[in-house]
Amino acid sequence: MLGRRSQKKTLYRDRARSRNKVPQIYSRTQAIVPERNFSKLYLVGFVFVLLLFTYIALFSQVFAIKDIIVTGDFGNSQIKDGIAKEANKNIFSKNMLFFQSAKTIEMIKKDLKVQDLTIKKKLPNKLLITAHEREASFIWEENEKKFLIDKNGLAFLDVSGEEGSSRDVLPKIKNNLISLNNLGDTVATKEFMDFISFLSENFNFETLDKIELFEINGTNTEITVLTDKNYKVFFDATRGAASQLKSLARVKEEAVKSKKKLEYIDLRIETRVFYK
Repeated sequence: MLGRRSQKKTLYRDRARSRNKVPQIYSRTQAIVPERNFSKLYLVGFVFVLLLFTYIALFSQVFAIKDIIVTGDFGNSQIKDGIAKEANKNIFSKNMLFFQSAKTIEMIKKDLKVQDLTIKKKLPNKLLITAHEREASFIWEENEKKFLIDKNGLAFLDVSGEEGSSRDVLPKIKNNLISLNNLGDTVATKEFMDFISFLSENFNFETLDKIELFEINGTNTEITVLTDKNYKVFFDATRGAASQLKSLARVKEEAVKSKKKLEYIDLRIETRVFYK
C-alpha cells in the first residue's frame, strides 16, 4: 500500500511539474540575402542626368536667345542691335542661362544718352528690354562748346555747331568762368542746378517776362539772368530762389508804376535790393 501511494504521489508531482514547465519556442531560421549596393546605380544616374542637362543647356536650341523685345522711349533699333551684338559674342552669351545682363547693361549705358535700362529673362528664349532716354534740361555753353545737360548737371551730348534744331528751345546757360568740362562730367552741383531749374520754371509766372540766357560770371554762386525785356537780374545761388523771385516781382511792379525802364535788378545782398 505504501509503495502504491508513493508511486501516485510521484506521478502527481511529475504531472504538476509538466503543467508549470514553460515550453521552448524555436524561431525559423532566416534566409541570408546578400545586400544590394545601389550607390553605383545612383552615381551612374546622376552622371547621365548631368550630361543630359549640359547638352540641353549648351548645345540644343532650347535656351538659345531668339527674341529681343525692346520697349521705352529710347531708339529701339539701337538698343536691340547692341543687345544682339553682346549676345553673339560666344556660345555662352547666346544662351539664356549664361547671358550676363549686368555686364550688358554696363556696356550699353556707356552711351550717356541712355538714362535707364533693364533686362529681364523670360525662359526659354526671350529677352525683355526697357530703355529710357536721358532727358535734356539745359544747353550748357563754355569755351565755344555746347553740351546737353540733364537736371543733375551731367553733360551727355555734344551739340557744338548745331543750329536751328528743336533743342534751341531749351534754356541756355553760358559759363564764362575758366572750365574744362567734357562729356560725362557733372558741370555743376545738384543744388546749383535745382536753383536754376526753379528760376526757369517760375520766372515768367512771377514777372511776366522770359529768360533769354543764364550767365555765370564772377563766381559759381552768382547767376545773371538776361531777359527778353533787355534788363538783367543778379541772383545769389546760395539763398532760396523763391524769396528772391518774390523780391524781384515787387521791384518790377514799382518800376512799372513809376514808368522807369529797368537796366538791372541786383538781389545778391539779402537785406537790400538795388535796381536801375
